[in-house]
Amino acid sequence: MSAANDPMAAVASINDELADIATRLTRVTARVAALTDGLAASALTDSPQASADAAVPAAVDSARRQAPEPAAVLAPPVRPVPPKNRAMAPPVTAPPVTAPPVGVPQLQYATAHTGFAAPQYQPAPFPAPLPAPPRTPAAPNRLTAAGAGGQLGKILAFAGVAITLIGVVLLLVLAAQAGLLAPQVRVTGGAVLAAALVGAGIVVGRSPAKRSAAAALAATGIATALFCVLAATNIYHWLPALAALVLTGMIAAGGFVLARQWDSQPLGLAVGVGLVLLAPFLADGDDAVLLAFLLVYAAATLAVQIGRDWPALFAVNTAATAVPLVLLLSRGGDASATAFLIGAAAAFVLAIASAIVLLRSSGAPVALALTSSVPLLPMLGADAVLATTPAALLWAGVAAVLITLTVAGSLVPGSTLGTRTVWLAGAAVAGVAIVAILGGADALQLGFLGVALALGLGSRFDAELTSSYRIIGTVALGAGLLSIAPQAAMALSDADWLGAAHRTQVFTAAVLALAALAALGWSWVRGARGSESTVIACVGGLIALALINVLCVAAAAVVTDGSDAGFRSGHLAATVIFAAAGAAALIWARRLRGTNRALALTAGLLVLATAVAKLFLFDLSALDGIFRVAAFILVGLVLLGLGVAYAQTLDDDPSSIRPSSLEDPPTGPIPVAPIPVSVTPQKHR
Repeated sequence: MSAANDPMAAVASINDELADIATRLTRVTARVAALTDGLAASALTDSPQASADAAVPAAVDSARRQAPEPAAVLAPPVRPVPPKNRAMAPPVTAPPVTAPPVGVPQLQYATAHTGFAAPQYQPAPFPAPLPAPPRTPAAPNRLTAAGAGGQLGKILAFAGVAITLIGVVLLLVLAAQAGLLAPQVRVTGGAVLAAALVGAGIVVGRSPAKRSAAAALAATGIATALFCVLAATNIYHWLPALAALVLTGMIAAGGFVLARQWDSQPLGLAVGVGLVLLAPFLADGDDAVLLAFLLVYAAATLAVQIGRDWPALFAVNTAATAVPLVLLLSRGGDASATAFLIGAAAAFVLAIASAIVLLRSSGAPVALALTSSVPLLPMLGADAVLATTPAALLWAGVAAVLITLTVAGSLVPGSTLGTRTVWLAGAAVAGVAIVAILGGADALQLGFLGVALALGLGSRFDAELTSSYRIIGTVALGAGLLSIAPQAAMALSDADWLGAAHRTQVFTAAVLALAALAALGWSWVRGARGSESTVIACVGGLIALALINVLCVAAAAVVTDGSDAGFRSGHLAATVIFAAAGAAALIWARRLRGTNRALALTAGLLVLATAVAKLFLFDLSALDGIFRVAAFILVGLVLLGLGVAYAQTLDDDPSSIRPSSLEDPPTGPIPVAPIPVSVTPQKHR
């Protein structure tokens, strides 16, 4: 056997190569370890780079000296291949297996066929983790107790505000009536109490944690001072009205500086609520002075609200200016008329101007705009204390201001579509009020319908507020239709019920309603999608037919001065129009498809059924003579013409013609196409 084919020689060669590889890996591992130690040591010296350069070679030489000489790595015994002639095979002995030297990493190579064992490398251990920092013990939770105590403190503080202010009013009013103390003692005592409360509030308010209690003290003092001024003016007549108003403005503005510095809306709320509830008791029946007093107070406190989002304070101050207007309405009289006219105009202007100023910082601009409309509520009863012309002029001014804000509202900082919609609704209310004041209560329906017509036309010129115009106009139209429904029902059922004035009013209302319905319907159709336009057209058409019936009867009554002939001719015209409208709807339905066609067909059939029902159930008994004959003949001709036209339309409809009917079918037996048969020729024998 040659050396090249000797298994033992091959095993020895492999064993030498593995030993060489193990030695090299040992040296590389030692160098890496030495380099790591040198880099770590260099971080602690003054010159890191020089220390690292010096440490690495030394570490490498130390590792070389300590590393043992590589030993022969013996392979496991190999099972010899037996020769074909076992008698001539030499005995094979396996070399002794020795353990690898200590310090040499072991790498194992294992396969399914051989059991070679090689040096195995173990990763270096990771450094031990740093100890976790000690946990700081959590502070005890006092939030619940503190929150409950704070809420309880606020409740007690503001309950004390209410009770103290009631006591001040009793001191100024009831003590004067009972003659318990001299007037100078009452007013001076109230003023001293007010100063002491405000001073205590300032002292307590130095601590932010005690601001709620300080606000209660300051609010009580400010309200007490205002009550003293009002009592000195109305009850004791020590101060002229102008001086009292100036003093009121100074006290309100100066006191509310604390509310702004402390950012405390509750302070202002406490003062405002106290004035609204208790100031009327100190007015001594002079509501004009009370109105001026509260208007000055509201104007003086406006400046401290700028830049603050305090909607509740604005609402209370606005309500404070509306309360005296209600009191003036309840008392009436010529003296109240002038005060109401001036006070209502001033309250409205102040509320609108305040809203415009505060819109920039408001988080709820729509609510702010609604609050500014509060003075309009007492103005709805202006005709109770004002003459027709002043009341109409007052509402005309309101309408002009609100329409201007609606149109130019985009120029107001902080204004939104919502605020402009609120102003538009207020302008609509003002328009209705103007018509109702000029025409009386019976003209209220004309006001609703006129406003609906104006809004329907206006929706075409303001793209941003088109939806608002439509919605408010539709609401006004619905209110107008409901208001004329009783008169329209009587006009359709009884020829003698309407007088001359009512006939004209019903006729005018029907004309306005039809015009408003057309304007709003067209506006809604322009913004509709899909089948919505058909739904709007069908619903609007049905309402229009009912109004046309009223219009026909009312117009005939106006022309014939309420005669029976006019009543019957009006119903005859309405019946014929019903039938014609139903026929037109059915013809229109032939041009539609799908849901639109079904809607138009349903509406047309409903109108025709209504016309036929009216013809037999009402016209047959209410009409007589030529009117009854004409009604039946005309409706019959309409239905007959509809049948012919509808059938002709059906024949001409391409969708109703099937492709197979384009040609006449052949007569006789059905031709059968011949089936080709292949015949294989046979050879002749």
